[in-house]
Order: sequence, then C-alpha cells, then structure tokens
Amino acid sequence: MTRRAWGLVLALSIVVFAVAVTAGRVAGPPDPEFAFTETQAGEPGAPVTWEPCVPIVYQVHTSRLLGGEGEALAFVDEAVEHVSALTGLRFRREPVGQPFDVAISWAAADEVDELAGKVAGVTRAAIKRYASREWFVSGQIVLDVEVFDRIGLGEEGRAILLHELGHLVGLDHVDSRAELMYRTTTGRLDYGRGDREGLVRLGKGTQSCS
Repeated sequence: MTRRAWGLVLALSIVVFAVAVTAGRVAGPPDPEFAFTETQAGEPGAPVTWEPCVPIVYQVHTSRLLGGEGEALAFVDEAVEHVSALTGLRFRREPVGQPFDVAISWAAADEVDELAGKVAGVTRAAIKRYASREWFVSGQIVLDVEVFDRIGLGEEGRAILLHELGHLVGLDHVDSRAELMYRTTTGRLDYGRGDREGLVRLGKGTQSCS
C-alpha cells in the first residue's frame, strides 16, 4: 500500500484542556511554517510548553496493538528521543502502573470519539498556571489501533506518532504542506524546516539544565 493509499486525515488531532487558567488561542508567530497550540497570556510569541529541566515521564500501553510489546516500546522510544533531541526537553519512560505525566496508547474509534472517520491520532494536554507562567503538566496520545494494525510500526506509523508528539509539546497545525504538522498526510515522514524551528522554540531554555 502506498503512502497516499491509506489517506489518513490528522484533523482534530489536538484537544487542549486547561487545568487552571486557559491561555487565549492565537495563530502563532509570524513565520507561517509553524504555530503554537497555546501562548502565554499577553505574550503572543511566547508558547506554553513543558517546564524546563523537569523530565516528562511517559508510559506506553500496548495491549490493543498487534505484535510484541518490545517492538512497540522501541517504536515509541525512538520517536520520543527524536523530539527530545530537537527540543532539548527531557523524557523518561516508566512502566505502566508507575506515576506518569503522559500516556501513549492505541484504541479503536468506538472507544475514542475523536478517532472517528479518518483520524489517525488524537492528543490531549492539560495546562496549569504557576510561577507566573502557564505550563503543560500532563497529556495523552491515543493512536488508532485499526490504522496501525494495517500499516504497522514503520515509517508511516512513525510519521503519525511524530505529528502527535509535536502537538504534545505545543505545535499546532499549519497550512504549509512542506511540514509534518500540516493537518492531513502528504507522504512526509519527518519534521520539516518550520516544524523543527517551532520545536526548538518550544524547548528554549532547556539547554542550560545541568
């Protein structure tokens, strides 16, 4: 099956819930090739992101996915490491059952309404205000198990997960088909130039962590 044959639509793949104070939604910075899902109140160019220097603890639920758990964990870990390298944000995977900030799982459309139609993944994130800033404090990525049972954990699946991880750390959809954060699939398998610039800005300040 070609990349275009499965024609997955990634529209509606992010829903942001505010825990305390919800930031106003804006189009993002002037560069049209990337945009932020949320920005700091009164600072349109300053994105809401995860707290610098604090590891984002994630766990992976693989029970609904065909195939071995080890392959699925390696698949997720590689994508997370890629995002970490581009942003400078720190991630740490913990076993299911341990405290966590982010859950990554697979489910069917009849279990998660947002997966209805041709949506391949949905991301939710929660925001909390403290230390005079707003931060992402928790999140969830749910991938369509029927899609992944069909396409597997190869390059196409990786592109879907990277798109959702982009949402998790604060990237919104853009209108440029040259970017992975375009709202529908184009056959692109990795982040584009604008995506990468946005990811760097979302991780700004983390490089000083010891």
